[in-house]
Amino acid sequence: MVVGDIIQMARLAIVGALITAVLALPTIGRFLSRPRLARLFAALMGTAVVFIAAQYGQRITRDPGWAVAAIRLQMTVVMLWVPICLGLLREGTQARVPPWAFIGTTVLAALPWVGELMVSNETFLRADSDGHDVIAAASGPLFPAVAVYGLVVLGNVGVRLWRTERPDHPGVRRWVLLSLTVLIGALINDILLMLGVFATVSVTDIGIAVSALLLVASLQASAASKQVALEQYSAEAVEDLRATQQELEVALDNTLNVITALPDTIMLHRHGQLEFINPAGMEWLGFEGDPLGTPIEDLLAPRDEGSSALLDEEPPKASFEERFVTRDGRTLVGEVRALAIMHDGLPMQMAIIHDLTARREMEQKLLTADRLSSLGTLAAGVGHEINNPLTYISSNLALARQETQGTEVREMLDDAYEGVQRVARIVEGLSTFARQRRSADTQIDIRRAIDTAVKLVGHQIRHRAKIVLHVDDDLPPVAGSEDDIIQVLVNVLINANHAIEEAPRRDHRITVRATTHGSDLVVTIDDTGCGIPAENQKRLLEPFFTTKPVGKGTGLGLSICHGIIQALHGELSLEGREVGARATIRLPLTAPSTAKPAETPTTPTPHSVVKRRMRILVIDDDPMVRRSLRRSLADHEVTLASDGERGLDACTSEGYDLVLCDVMMPGISGTEFLTQLAKDKPSQAERVVLITGGVFTGEERLRVDALGARVLQKPLTPEQLDETLARYASSPAATTATAE
Repeated sequence: MVVGDIIQMARLAIVGALITAVLALPTIGRFLSRPRLARLFAALMGTAVVFIAAQYGQRITRDPGWAVAAIRLQMTVVMLWVPICLGLLREGTQARVPPWAFIGTTVLAALPWVGELMVSNETFLRADSDGHDVIAAASGPLFPAVAVYGLVVLGNVGVRLWRTERPDHPGVRRWVLLSLTVLIGALINDILLMLGVFATVSVTDIGIAVSALLLVASLQASAASKQVALEQYSAEAVEDLRATQQELEVALDNTLNVITALPDTIMLHRHGQLEFINPAGMEWLGFEGDPLGTPIEDLLAPRDEGSSALLDEEPPKASFEERFVTRDGRTLVGEVRALAIMHDGLPMQMAIIHDLTARREMEQKLLTADRLSSLGTLAAGVGHEINNPLTYISSNLALARQETQGTEVREMLDDAYEGVQRVARIVEGLSTFARQRRSADTQIDIRRAIDTAVKLVGHQIRHRAKIVLHVDDDLPPVAGSEDDIIQVLVNVLINANHAIEEAPRRDHRITVRATTHGSDLVVTIDDTGCGIPAENQKRLLEPFFTTKPVGKGTGLGLSICHGIIQALHGELSLEGREVGARATIRLPLTAPSTAKPAETPTTPTPHSVVKRRMRILVIDDDPMVRRSLRRSLADHEVTLASDGERGLDACTSEGYDLVLCDVMMPGISGTEFLTQLAKDKPSQAERVVLITGGVFTGEERLRVDALGARVLQKPLTPEQLDETLARYASSPAATTATAE
């Protein structure tokens, strides 16, 4: 009686434990992330509860029919363990279980209800463990085979689970082994009991419950093991997270340092408002206070049309140029690379801006230099093409003016001649601008150059202003061409005179000072004229820029002067003052060792002094130039040649007091003619004067210098011809020119 009560109490405790396990398994499954496995265990526990309930019904009933039904239900529940265990095998080991195995084993669970194949309807009384009589039923013919089949399947499932499952906690495997051992042992006991082999007590319900509870314990052990692993993993993850956070902080600091040190501007903006800008950008754009919140539109230069791509929500993939305005109003050019990014969880646009201002200024300077180079080439061609017709036009006008007696016609010719001279001066300016000046090989007496320049322009200035000179005594010479320096001084003095013309009437002065300052000779020219507007000050040295009315200025004078001073390694600067303006010329004092004193210009002999009839050869490819020169030299014996080859033939057969030879000619050029003549008849070569309407090339200039030839620029004026005739008529060699 006591043993039965204990067994009964054990069964009740087991049922309660099974129900508790069924309720707890879903939570365990979710924790293990194995909900299907937990549901299968719950089904196993549920069948165990049903088995125990059916067995209890069998014990209390006295109706053989109900007893047989309870036995059939117990067999059905036990046979359902096979598909449930197959599901556990698939979920626990990921082993492949064919669908027909589930279907077949589930169908076999219905065999106890098919006739008497598994259970006989014949019943008998059997004493229970507590001494009560229980209605039992004999086994059917298929019972042994099905029992063996079930045991084999369960054993196979257990072995495969044991071999394949590799839980982290080693105790779990022992729990599984013990659970399967208890279950299989209980089943063997009850099978033998039902077959009548042994007269034992039915313990299948207890075996099932214990086995199920052991499996639940294994799951709990696995959960505990996983919890420990998770805690360890969490601790490691926290350490890794801290290390990663430290690395990110270091990387962020490095990134900020890089952004701070970058010379390019980096800015972030959102909805057109500035959110971040690095120090280089603040300096570039001239920010002094807090720039955040500044509208991006305020940083952009005005545009003719459209909006900047910098403000697009989807910026272009390619870089683009943009013009920016600094806080002090300067305009800068930047190359922009725009990106759409996320910052602090918000969409923003990043702009990386590389300063192109200096590059664009350099490109503009190179473009200007290229234009000036092209202008030089153009000037050489213009000089050659225009000076030829100017030569015979001016020559013919001069002759016509001498022969004309009518006052009105003479005035008309004077106006025409003045117009020709103005064109000649423009062409001369172009040629001078285009000429590549040589390094200075003479010394300049700056006092004499200033005196000469003042005398040349004094008659234009004296009725408007007083010229005041402050020139130091014993100024050292500087290297250069005195004619070039006189040209610069004359041009600056004329500009000062024109500035005084536009100023209010009062006592005006032009003050010229010359002194030494360190290693430089400094000449300053101050005037009390109208001054220099700020917008024009930077452009005064540009070619063709002039503020003078049409007809009074070509825009070449100051640019030519600037080129002359630069060729002498000096500096010419112009600046406006409170009253008037100042021009400053700086020249280095150190002169080359090969420098020679400048020659004193020869005073031209008046045309009336040349009374002897001279033999003159004129070589020029332009027939009108040849005819105009023959008219101008009508008092002399003139021979004409149309090219250098005919000129050489003429010099071979005859001797001439003077040879006027054009430089630019087809075939043999003037310099080639002079070179060949110097080899064949050196004395005749000494009487060659080259005339040119263009600019010498570097090679021709060196050749002319080596030959020591005299050069006249077209258009030739009567004064130039008179001076040339006087020079060679007074030479004793003129009488021997024909004796060779």
